Amino acid sequence: MMMHFKEMPYERVCYEELEGRYHQLMEELREAGDAEACMAVLRKRYELMADMTAMDLCYVRHDMDVNDAFYAAEQAYYDEIGPKLSDLSNQFDRLLLDSPHRKDLEEILGSYVFALMEAGQSGFDSRLIELAQEENKLLARYNQLTSNGTVDWEGEKRKRNLMTLIAQSPDRDVRKRASLAISDSWEAQRQELEEIFDKLLDNRRRQAKAMGFSSYVEMSYFRMSRIGYGPKEVAAFRELVKKYLVPLSRKLEERRRKRLGLEHLYIYDSGVHFPEGNPVPVCVESAPVDRAGMAQGAAADDRAGMA
Repeated sequence: MMMHFKEMPYERVCYEELEGRYHQLMEELREAGDAEACMAVLRKRYELMADMTAMDLCYVRHDMDVNDAFYAAEQAYYDEIGPKLSDLSNQFDRLLLDSPHRKDLEEILGSYVFALMEAGQSGFDSRLIELAQEENKLLARYNQLTSNGTVDWEGEKRKRNLMTLIAQSPDRDVRKRASLAISDSWEAQRQELEEIFDKLLDNRRRQAKAMGFSSYVEMSYFRMSRIGYGPKEVAAFRELVKKYLVPLSRKLEERRRKRLGLEHLYIYDSGVHFPEGNPVPVCVESAPVDRAGMAQGAAADDRAGMA
């Protein structure tokens, strides 16, 4: 029987319970006599991680409505215990990395798994728990602020995230005015946003320093599990993007400009692809549009551009 997302039961994950289970698993891992015994412990660890699904459920429901008081409180709880759980996870991984059975485990799991664990050790440890908790609070404040941003539009206040269809109106004057109204909305929050950004920058600099890195950028490569490549390779990739993708993007934008019949594309023309307006989901109320005709016209235009 299919269960809808809203029907999925939620129960708070208890940190003390997870902590006790992690310590028990780590003790079993220390006592494991061979790789198979280690794998048995690892399977229990996967079960523990599955029991943390409620954290993801909370995150999604909170993200859907940041003003829901219940899930806001639950997310604040997870923001507090999350770094401590990451530390426990790292302690468990450290035992696997230092295991006398590592060679056999790599035969079973593959060396890439262990490379990811090594990266995790470099990107986080217990020294960062308080800083990570501070970072989570700043990010929560940012999400709350941006999610509740409103736009003054034609005598009423609208949530900023509900302005997308208006900002992509076939009427250029409408989308220009919408773009300016959205810009004014962000400007009204400038001071608070800049304060958050400044605090985040300082927080992340302190995290990098605590872990012995010269900058957060250097540490973030480990945070993002970038295995086998670094800044040098990323810089080379950026050059390839400039060489091959940017010219292609410009050609596509020029094709779009001609399709829209405009002399010049401005920021408020961004995301608009057809003079009649963009295709919209059938559940969204809008003026009827000839989707078939638009699709045929775009296809013909693309074929002409590729010729």
